[in-house]
Amino acid sequence: MKAKRVKILFSSLTLLVTLVVLCIWLFDYLNYKPEEIVKNYLVSNENVDVKIEREFIVFSPINSTNKTKIDLIFYPGGFVYPEAYSPLCYKISENGYRVFLAKMPLNLAVLKPNIAGEIVKEYNLKKVVLAGHSLGGAMAAKFAYDNPDKVTGLILLGAYPAKQNNLSNSNIKVLSLFGELDGLATVEKIEKYKELLPKDTKYFMILGGNHSNFGYYGFQKKDNPSKITKEEQQSIILEKILEFLDKL
Repeated sequence: MKAKRVKILFSSLTLLVTLVVLCIWLFDYLNYKPEEIVKNYLVSNENVDVKIEREFIVFSPINSTNKTKIDLIFYPGGFVYPEAYSPLCYKISENGYRVFLAKMPLNLAVLKPNIAGEIVKEYNLKKVVLAGHSLGGAMAAKFAYDNPDKVTGLILLGAYPAKQNNLSNSNIKVLSLFGELDGLATVEKIEKYKELLPKDTKYFMILGGNHSNFGYYGFQKKDNPSKITKEEQQSIILEKILEFLDKL
């Protein structure tokens, strides 16, 4: 009997270890890791202070002259490590805005769509703009729908709201940026879901742009190749976001 129990225990442990290894492999396979250049935007300098917390990364401008007092909270795309958006967040902060780059459980914003509320409470934020890429954009829209009193603006990057989060009657200012060649949030889908956003939403199609170039994480499955470089697309994204923020 003792030998049988040992055998059963050994088999159970073997199965557990196998499942753990499989989960680790799946997580590594499904997730998009940040490119090497990202590390250059995770250190502080004379322009931006970078603070890495357990649930988010904070990019704070140093000696900022910005008078709008806007804070930006960024939701990463699904299965994308948040650090992949560090270059964009860093450059936004460099232009005078404090940016909170959220870290999501299993890199899925759908598992913690209300993280913006935690950041707002912890830092006592008064004027907040949410931004999100892909699934992160959809979850940012959900938070805006659920908490309209806490959100001044919403920036969607290759993203659109879910049908149950209809913002068409909202007073929240919205900017929608999308790539002409996006294979996931296609131009057709952006057009289809326009009815869920306010009529004064600002739309801008990035000619030659795709889905993957919204972050620094390589090429995403089911996307289309872009006709412009990642740097060119990132430059356009930054320009349009700053224009939007400056007018709020």
